[in-house]
Amino acid sequence: MANVGELSAIDGKAVSALVLAQTDIRVLKISADVFWNGLMTMPHIARNLQRSLSDRLRKTNEIALKAQRERLELAHLRKELSVATQLQVSMLPLQRPIFQERPELDVCGFMEPASSVGGDLFDAFFVDEHMLFFCIGDVSGHGVASALFMARAIGLLRLLAIKTDEPQQVLRELNERLCIANETNIFLTIFCGFYDARSGALSYSNGGHCPPLLLSPQGARFLPVPKGPLIGAFEGIVFGHAQTTLQPGELLFCYTDGVTEAQTPQGEEYSEERCMRLLQANGQRALPELLDIFRADVRDFTGKSMLDDDCTMLALRRSQLPQ
Repeated sequence: MANVGELSAIDGKAVSALVLAQTDIRVLKISADVFWNGLMTMPHIARNLQRSLSDRLRKTNEIALKAQRERLELAHLRKELSVATQLQVSMLPLQRPIFQERPELDVCGFMEPASSVGGDLFDAFFVDEHMLFFCIGDVSGHGVASALFMARAIGLLRLLAIKTDEPQQVLRELNERLCIANETNIFLTIFCGFYDARSGALSYSNGGHCPPLLLSPQGARFLPVPKGPLIGAFEGIVFGHAQTTLQPGELLFCYTDGVTEAQTPQGEEYSEERCMRLLQANGQRALPELLDIFRADVRDFTGKSMLDDDCTMLALRRSQLPQ
């Protein structure tokens, strides 16, 4: 084995390469004195050395410039993601509770993305003085593409909900519009409904989403939901709907699978059953406190502060107004 280094004679530093010979060879060793006093007096040797140094410096400069460009691009991307996060958060009604001026109901939502931006969504707004539209959804995947699809879905929902009070019609129209130019094949699961704040009447529809939990004095149970396919996957889909009435004090708890499918390091899932038990134990608390309890319990269960999936919840309670 021989040490080879075209520049090591100049600075005395380690060689730049090791060569392993397959057969016996003779190696010419040139000392620094011979190199400088003998070889460097030859013009072609000096020119070759200058060319080698120039090439080395040029490559070093190119590497440094490339690294600098990558750092600048990364800093710009982080800034853009920060702006995107702020924009996404601003699209959601994050007041706690949302309608503090409406004593006849309590509504509160929570969304925490697994990355800088997420694909989960929720919304709640009055389409007239007494009729509330609300929804919760989960876009497939994570990151920027899902966040853009989520923003598109929220914008469409706000337009569609003011045109009809039939939730199945909202989902049908939403599906048709999200199927257009969806070459990335991203899809959305969603539960939505119209709630009459005067009577407690609730009309709702479902597009492949987790069934909400309904807490009453008799305990927590799943709200029966009509079967419905994913949103944005297939055109021409008809969605079903169902109706019920929330009694004073009853609570509707909606969530995404980032809650129920959160896992321990051993692969155990948080589960709907654990959700149900926690809801029964804490369902009388103020809604902001209830959602914080759920998030803390998910964190304690998984043993991780960072999420593997977006975590979103929406709770609606019909108030028990004094007679």
